[in-house]
Amino acid sequence: MNPSLPSEVQMGQLRRLVPLNRLPIPAFERLVKQLPIETAVRGQLLFREGDIDHHHIYLLSGSVSLLSGKEVVESINASSDTARYPLAHQFPRRFSGRVEAAVTLVRIDTWLLNDLLAGYLSEEDYRVDEVQNSASDWMSQLLQSRVFQMI
Repeated sequence: MNPSLPSEVQMGQLRRLVPLNRLPIPAFERLVKQLPIETAVRGQLLFREGDIDHHHIYLLSGSVSLLSGKEVVESINASSDTARYPLAHQFPRRFSGRVEAAVTLVRIDTWLLNDLLAGYLSEEDYRVDEVQNSASDWMSQLLQSRVFQMI
């Protein structure tokens, strides 16, 4: 796989990916400048069933088959809505990923992405501003708790 930096077209493709589409633009731009775009050829394995590499792999062009053993479970084309999500994102991986038509892809470290997303979640998004029940109601007390609001 030959890594390169994303082109303008690829930047647009990356912006559609879930959960990258939730990042504020400055954070998104900082992240994608660090992401090498890779290429792979037909027949190449991108990952194997049981891998725990902790990378989200997104397909930007081409197609990939997900395999359970030697059986094709699903084929994913970069133009499909499914390609907006990481390929076989469970760890350990439940499937192997084999290139069916030459692909361009991006690998994003799962921990980096989680940290980045967590850093941009606003406390305001989850604040309980008004509670109409009495203070003796256990749910009201829980919702007003500072610890619960931080969760």
